[in-house]
Amino acid sequence: MSIDTPYILLYDGDCGLCHRSVRFLYKRDRKHRFTYVPLNSTLGIKLTSQSGIDTKRIDSIVLIEQKVAYFIKSRAVLKSLNALGGLWKLVYPLLMFPTCFGDWTYDFIAKRRLKWFKKPQCAIPINVDTSYFREV
Repeated sequence: MSIDTPYILLYDGDCGLCHRSVRFLYKRDRKHRFTYVPLNSTLGIKLTSQSGIDTKRIDSIVLIEQKVAYFIKSRAVLKSLNALGGLWKLVYPLLMFPTCFGDWTYDFIAKRRLKWFKKPQCAIPINVDTSYFREV
């Protein structure tokens, strides 16, 4: 299965916050640069394996920039926002800070995300091009 977008966002399919984040990005991704894949799906497992990503170490968000690199935790969030372009490029300077600062905040929220955010009934937003959502 070929993915033609430059970015693949792998997210926790059981996490309400992750689903909200995917909807947030999809709504603002006017250039359709992202494909969204649940981490625990067959394709998600295949992609993480091919990229050498240890899913025991990360279980909520991974951004794969095709043929370049992959990013986890706060770097994945900031790179995703930056890839949207426009005013979202203003987050770029935050990428210059050491990852420990952003990852501390990310980890704090990630540990509580399943309690704080309930999984939505419908994983894919209504009225969207479903070709950007795989195995949802």
